[in-house]
Amino acid sequence: MKIFALLLVVIATANCAELRCTYKTLDFVRPYYECDGRVTTSASDFEVSTVQGDHEEGKGMNDIIGVVIRDCSLEKMPRKLGVWFRNFREFGLFDIQNFPNFQRVDFSEYRQLRVFRAKNLRQVTRVPKDTFFDLTALEELYLDNMVNMENLDGDLLMNLRGLRVFSAQGPNKIKQISRGFFDNQSRTLSEINFQRTNLKRITYTIFNLRDLTSANFVGAGCLDKWYQTPNMPETLFDDIRNKCQDTTNTRALTRANYIVMNESSSSESSSD
Repeated sequence: MKIFALLLVVIATANCAELRCTYKTLDFVRPYYECDGRVTTSASDFEVSTVQGDHEEGKGMNDIIGVVIRDCSLEKMPRKLGVWFRNFREFGLFDIQNFPNFQRVDFSEYRQLRVFRAKNLRQVTRVPKDTFFDLTALEELYLDNMVNMENLDGDLLMNLRGLRVFSAQGPNKIKQISRGFFDNQSRTLSEINFQRTNLKRITYTIFNLRDLTSANFVGAGCLDKWYQTPNMPETLFDDIRNKCQDTTNTRALTRANYIVMNESSSSESSSD
C-alpha cells in the first residue's frame, strides 16, 4: 500500500500535548478510518497541539472517523481533537493506567460522539451519574475490563435515549444492576454485556427491553449464560427472578400483597 507523509504541524509552546497516530482502515461491522495513537505531554495541559503520522494513500484528516488513545500516561481527557479530526465520532481510551475517574466536563467538547470505548483503566473506581449527560447522540458505550469500577448509578444512561449497545464486561467490582438503569432504552437497546462481572442482585423489572437480542452474562455471578433470541427475554426474565432476585423489591412486593389481601378480607367481612 502506498503511503505519503502527512505534513507535520508543530506549535512551539511549553504546555502542549502531542498525538502520534498510526492511521489504518478497519473493517468490522462497517469500514472506517482510524487514528490509533499515543499522547505525550510536557505539562498539565492536555490540549492536542501536535499530530504526527503517515496517512494511507488518498486519505486525510477529514477521513478520520475513530480515534483511539492507548498505552500512555494520561491524567485528563485530551482536548481539541475535533480541531484536527473534524468528522470523528468514535473515541476510545485503552490501557491507560493513571487515568482518574471520569467527569462530565471530559466530554463537553465531544457531543458528536456515537461510540465511546473505555478499556482497562485501572484507576477508575466510579463513573458519576452525569458523566455522559451531554452525549445525547451516543449509540454504543463500552466500559470494559475496568477492574476497580464499582456499581453504576441508576441514572447513568438517563440521557442516552438512542443507545443500542451497552457493555460493562469484567473483571470489575459491579455487584448489582440498579433499578431504572435501562429505563430510557426500552425501545433502542439491542445488546448488553456483563460478562465476567460478579453480579449478586438484579432488579428484574429493568429488563423491559423490547428489542434486546443479545445479553451476555457468561461468568457473571448469579447468572452464567449468554441469552440470545429467540425466547431470550422470557428466559432472561425468569432466571433473574429466580437467581438474582432483588430482595428489597421482593419484600416490598410481599408487603404490598399482604396489605391488598388484608384489605380484601376486611371488605368481605364488612359486607357479611
